[in-house]
Amino acid sequence: DLDAEFPAHAARRIGWSQVALLCGHDMNVRQPNPRGVPMCIRVLMLYNTARPQFEMRFAYLRGAQVMGLKAISVFPGNHATSFDSHQGVVLLFETHNGRLLAILDATAITAIRTAAVSALATRLLAPPEAAELAILGSGTQARAHLEAMLLVRPIQRVRVWSRNPEHAARFAAQAAQRHGLPVEAAPSAQAAVEAAGLLCTTTSATEPVLLGDWLPPGCPLK
Repeated sequence: DLDAEFPAHAARRIGWSQVALLCGHDMNVRQPNPRGVPMCIRVLMLYNTARPQFEMRFAYLRGAQVMGLKAISVFPGNHATSFDSHQGVVLLFETHNGRLLAILDATAITAIRTAAVSALATRLLAPPEAAELAILGSGTQARAHLEAMLLVRPIQRVRVWSRNPEHAARFAAQAAQRHGLPVEAAPSAQAAVEAAGLLCTTTSATEPVLLGDWLPPGCPLK
């Protein structure tokens, strides 16, 4: 299962903070665009009246002399299937002769990048002793965020909530076995959030699932 395994392996080899740095996020916390990264506004195509869409993003990293393209399809309805909602590819080219250097799975790259930024925010903002993690959502981003949080805080307990209780239960069982932690499926979003020192929202819900009044004091929201 590439989506489940690759983010963890990449995190151990590179480190989530280094991934965030490579993405420019750690640098941009201090100053905007310090290395000169010309970027094009993303190209978005909506091809029917439903929510599925296709989009492309471009960037050029002057210092490394590389340019890249990310092409990705977004199908929110896939949450009810075995397919990810975001699927695509990242192409990396060198800028001397225009040679293609790499073809990368965009699902794995997106999971690593997004969770890395949350890990960076946690490292900078969350109490060092925060050990109770709540996750709203149970898909690819939930798995990646759990990996990331384990690398920046001493997580001792995890509660997960999903709009689909079966998905939450499956996530809890797999995560508990994988990480050797107590992971439980919460009956509601409020129950998951109560007493949490860290909260990751990884759901694609279009209606509110979280109320600010539920957040414990000092709990950063990511």
